[in-house]
Amino acid sequence: MEAHNTASTGIPGLDRTIDRLRLGDNVVWQVDATGDFTEVTLPYVRRALEVGREVHYIRFSTAPPLLPDLPGVVVHEVDATAGFELFTTRIHQLIGQSGTFAYYVFDCLSDLLDIWHSDLMVMNFFTVTCPYLYDLDTVAYFCLLRRRHSATTIAGVRETTQLLLELHRIDDQLYVHPLKVWARYSPTMFFPHRLDGDEVEPVTSSEESARLFATLGGRVELTDHWGDLVEDARTALVEGDEEARRAARDLLLEVMVGRGGRLVELCRRHFTLGDLLGVAHRLVGTGRIGGKSVGMLVARAILDHDGADRFRANLEAHDSFYVGSDHFYTYVVSNGWWRLRMQQKEPESFMEAGARLRERLARGKFPPSVREDFWRVLDHFGQSPFIVRSSSLLEDDYGNAFAGKYESVFLVNQGSPEERHRALEDAVRTVYASSMSPEALAYRRQRGLEFRDEQMALLVQRVSGDHHGDLFFPHAAGVGNSANLYVWSPEIDADAGMLRMVVGLGTRAVDRTRKDYARIVALGAPLSLGLTDEGDAARFSQRRMDVLSLPTDERIAVPVAQVVEGDRPTGRGVRTDGPGRGRGHAAGSGGRPGGVGGSRADQQLEESAGGIADGAAGGTADRTADGAAEETWSLFLSTDRAAVRRLEELGRPASAAPRIVDFHGLLADTDFAPWMRDVLAALQGAYDYPVDIEFTLNVTPRGWRVNLLQCRPLQTRGPGRAVEVVEPEDPAQCLLATRGGFMGGNVRLELDHVVLVRPDAYLGLGTQDRHEVARRVGGLNRELAGRHVMYLGPGRWGTTTPGLGVPVTFAEISGATVLGELTHAPGDFHPELSWGSHFFQDLVETGIFYVAVMDDAPGTVFNPQLVLERPNVLAELVPEAAPLAGVVHVAAFEDLELRADVVTQRLVCS
Repeated sequence: MEAHNTASTGIPGLDRTIDRLRLGDNVVWQVDATGDFTEVTLPYVRRALEVGREVHYIRFSTAPPLLPDLPGVVVHEVDATAGFELFTTRIHQLIGQSGTFAYYVFDCLSDLLDIWHSDLMVMNFFTVTCPYLYDLDTVAYFCLLRRRHSATTIAGVRETTQLLLELHRIDDQLYVHPLKVWARYSPTMFFPHRLDGDEVEPVTSSEESARLFATLGGRVELTDHWGDLVEDARTALVEGDEEARRAARDLLLEVMVGRGGRLVELCRRHFTLGDLLGVAHRLVGTGRIGGKSVGMLVARAILDHDGADRFRANLEAHDSFYVGSDHFYTYVVSNGWWRLRMQQKEPESFMEAGARLRERLARGKFPPSVREDFWRVLDHFGQSPFIVRSSSLLEDDYGNAFAGKYESVFLVNQGSPEERHRALEDAVRTVYASSMSPEALAYRRQRGLEFRDEQMALLVQRVSGDHHGDLFFPHAAGVGNSANLYVWSPEIDADAGMLRMVVGLGTRAVDRTRKDYARIVALGAPLSLGLTDEGDAARFSQRRMDVLSLPTDERIAVPVAQVVEGDRPTGRGVRTDGPGRGRGHAAGSGGRPGGVGGSRADQQLEESAGGIADGAAGGTADRTADGAAEETWSLFLSTDRAAVRRLEELGRPASAAPRIVDFHGLLADTDFAPWMRDVLAALQGAYDYPVDIEFTLNVTPRGWRVNLLQCRPLQTRGPGRAVEVVEPEDPAQCLLATRGGFMGGNVRLELDHVVLVRPDAYLGLGTQDRHEVARRVGGLNRELAGRHVMYLGPGRWGTTTPGLGVPVTFAEISGATVLGELTHAPGDFHPELSWGSHFFQDLVETGIFYVAVMDDAPGTVFNPQLVLERPNVLAELVPEAAPLAGVVHVAAFEDLELRADVVTQRLVCS
């Protein structure tokens, strides 16, 4: 007999997956063909007979029997043509006569549609029969044909049954996808699972899951007028001529993307009707899909339709959903907030009404139809982590990136279906509420967008990556720019683009951290680190990585060493957000890695080098957190060569040297870098404008795969619309202007103070006094914290040699908005785009804009008298610096603005 209160599916692997059946369970299988249902039902029936259970087969269909003749199975023929009441009554009588602990198999419930012609009555039959079977401690198998039933019927079945399982056949391979398993839970229970004889294996990687669901289609049910429109488009695709297909494409484009503008025209050039139908079948609700979704999709279309077919093999498939903008208005209207929404459209109440609306958006209720839409999204993703991202109508358009203004919410997606549904609703509320955040409203007002239609659509994306023990993350992630914003060497081609990469989740690439460093990859010279001292490679490498913790259902930061060496986080991980979710753009925690074994001397060496303890000595190098081969991690980590030399000098083995995250193997031994260079060039060519992207990288048995998560025209930092650098009417009133010679991207920065270290006066100082200048600049940095300050000084900021520039530490200049280096021929002061200092990575991490003012370069204008003619407020800010007032001049401004455009390579500050 079976264990007390449990039963078997007859498939040992499936029993382990769902923690066995329980007496009382009703099991509903959604299938494409009844033959597949038979394949999973026969093991259940045979096991029941083996352990001495009564098995009853309820026959009511005219289709061939689902079960062959099996000794011991009692077959009951029930006439369904008599109508719902008589049919249901007869079945209840049979169930009552059979008593407790019986096992059942029912004919396909979808066959009742052909008899009763009522989906509602099919649901009613199941709703009244399932509880009766449950009360008698029976076990019953039912099946429904996929796409034969309405969303209401499926919702009713889900609500009533104990188990709801999807069964798919792809290329003669069966997959089981649990959607509901009542009163049981495991971290992988709700993933799709490969069924191979008696074994069942979860499909956890985003790459394989996306490919699987791309094959399945994962369509949202479309009804009413929108459904008719989409069906007409499908007909045009299959049966129509070129004109009909073009008309259908333009109509779908108008409904889901918009009617005009550069982005719409970009979509018109690159979306096919088939592309748009694929989007329509993943649209939750109706309305537009918003800028972030459009950017991701059109970028993929550009690469997918590339004539040379250069990109497809290395692109990871995606299976995103798009919550249409109409759901946002439905949420507002159904909660009774429309009048407040109208008040927010008035100039005098734009901010105040927005604040009140934000508070309401964070706690409203969703209509039942919307809540059911969310269930379908959860059914699709199972327990795969996903992220709910803002995708407003104005977001990621040319000139209006809204970068960091709206929320995105990670959902680790663990727990019961009900818990995961509540978390999804909370995530949507959070993103909706962020549409009225003070930052977002101020951004719209600065750019003259306060009265443009700005609805919030949503992009729901599977988190790219895989399980690594009890953690989930991609091997690497990053952002990319088609124009290199940080050219530090003459050998680097700025037009080749650049990447900013990290291991783990991409949050550390998107959001800079003060104590950790991403790897900047100049695609024109991918192996160049931008450092002159090899010993700095470890200091300026990544130490911690952001991951999703499955047991705790949250995003955490852990030392890279813990992951690579298999040391599981047990309370040592640093949470980066609240339980169950992490902000999509929250900065992770920095810090050095914890000790990972070995002597105290080993740990001291690791701390001094800033690397990651290798643990390679003793043959343990292949013990990684996810059991992956050592060669996988060797793509991302290399032995710290400077540490090797120090160990050799100490007479210790080089194998004790730590490793650093430098991506050397990936960049040197694969074609990843040239592939990414081609990707960025193709996207920039299609956009006819520089672009920036977000992406992940996973190493799979099929090779490395990139998931393109986002693409948008290169964003502009600072207030106002897209950068338009206007040449000064009077060059004498221009503080500085250059052609090239700057790093940091498109900017429009309002400055309120300029700190000028006068080159001629500085040249007259001795070495000790030059160090004193550096310390006083540090004092200004503290006093001007939170202001928008441009520092201008001779030669190189941060040099250790006062004869080459101002010897500040980075902490003494860290608050700068703009850092400018000036030439001064008499002192042989020469700024360099090749930093040769520790500042390069620090400036990138803090987002400080850099400009080299070389007065002999064509197009350069520099008028320091515009600073010197204003009162010097140095002594007011740092009284002890008063004796240096002739060397350091600090001027306040009310209307100084710096604009720089990477396309024209022009900078003007006036």
